[in-house]
Amino acid sequence: MPVDRQVEAEIRAWCERGDYRTAVTIAIRDYGPEVLGFLVVLARDPSDAGDVFADVCMRMWKGLPGFEWRASLRTWIYILARSAFSKFQRKQIADRERHVRISDVPEIDEIIRRIRTTTLARLHQEHKTRAERIREKLSSDDQALLTLRLDRNLEWRDIVRVLDDREDLDDETLVRESAALRKRFERLKERLKQLAAADS
Repeated sequence: MPVDRQVEAEIRAWCERGDYRTAVTIAIRDYGPEVLGFLVVLARDPSDAGDVFADVCMRMWKGLPGFEWRASLRTWIYILARSAFSKFQRKQIADRERHVRISDVPEIDEIIRRIRTTTLARLHQEHKTRAERIREKLSSDDQALLTLRLDRNLEWRDIVRVLDDREDLDDETLVRESAALRKRFERLKERLKQLAAADS
């Protein structure tokens, strides 16, 4: 799914007015379900993904006023998601039942809770396809690459931004890393074919 320019323009307009509450609410409403689905792929556990998703929303709430629109907002949210998941992995958050509450902005807390509940319930009810079962045999990094390219249709440069922990990548690095990711993607497709043949 490509970037929805109308959604991006609407969110940017609210930011330009200084109404970040509305901007974040729209961003979570429109991008939240797909980002939470991405986190489920990474975490392989819906509960953990829900915790990381709450952290992503908090990061978005705190970071949106400083967002410079050098990439799409959608890409930036995926970068936040990847970063939050990496932090989650490194620190192995002790309290997995923690619920982030933005006490002074209850409508944002409510939309986080609603998307978390409905998206995770839908993902739980969906039967996994053979392709999804095969993809689960890959590492979380490889699954992330496949999800961002095949399922979310992100451009290669945006995928580099999401998967790379460094900020402010220059054009030369983006070109080089994009080429490396395309090669890795081709190898992954071959690996999937092998796994599919073994699964048949």
